[in-house]
Order: sequence, then structure tokens, then C-alpha cells
Amino acid sequence: MLFRSLMTSHNPGRDIYNADAANALPAVVAEALLYTRPGVLELLPALPEQWDKGRITGIRGRGGICVHELDWDLSGLTATVTVTSDTTQDVTLISRRGMTSVSTSAHIGPSDQGPHSRNISLTAGQRTRITVSLPTSGARLAGPAPAGPATSPH
Repeated sequence: MLFRSLMTSHNPGRDIYNADAANALPAVVAEALLYTRPGVLELLPALPEQWDKGRITGIRGRGGICVHELDWDLSGLTATVTVTSDTTQDVTLISRRGMTSVSTSAHIGPSDQGPHSRNISLTAGQRTRITVSLPTSGARLAGPAPAGPATSPH
């Protein structure tokens, strides 16, 4: 059984707490909302349909990226993420839902991974806010985004 506190119970009854799931659930939720690996920042890769609007803060991503906050509003067709990178690097920003536009103070370039992605140049230690406008409908990536290094057009 899963309690509101995200603690689980273990057989033989509901009065024995089990911390196994409680230790894993935060990572499951975080990776449903934001997936990172070196050179890649993917927004809302496995967002449950019931979570059409929300916000999460304080995620430490792989590849030296700190995600200060991620806000999304599917009815408003936007997702906004604020990040700081430990190093100056180019990352591929991916949205399986697609992108109609991306706005940020950082340099934005096209990605060889298609219209669902852009290359973003992050400067070490600089807080960067990125807003993605989502399409009203259309095809979504069904599987994982293709692997590959982020490339810079400059």
C-alpha cells in the first residue's frame, strides 16, 4: 500500500512501514518530469496526463546541470525551466511534445535530432531561464530521444 506520505507498507499487514519505495519514488517522479544525461536536458519525458500543470524545484541533473525550477502548463502550452550549469557547455534541449518556439537569453541553435529539440549554449555559473512553447497537437516521440552529443552551430 502507498500512503499519502509516499511511504509504503509491507506484508503481512498495513502497519509495517517499508522504506524501499520511499527512497526510489522521488527519483521516479523527478525523471518523469526531467531527464538529464551529459549534454542532454529533456523536459517532461513521461508526464502523467493528470499532471497538466505543475512545478518542481531543486533537481540536480546529470552532466553538471542544476535545475532550480521547472514549471509547465499544458493548457497554456508552455514549459519553463531555470538552470545553472557547472561548466560552459552546449546541451540538447528536448521536448517529446514538440516545440513551436524556444526563448532564452542563451544562444539557441538548431539540433540535428529534429524539430523536437534545440541546442542551447549554457555558461558556467550563469542562471538561465528557458521557455518552450508547446504545439497544440501533433506527433510525440514515443521512445527515448536519440543519443548523441550536443553540437554547436558556431
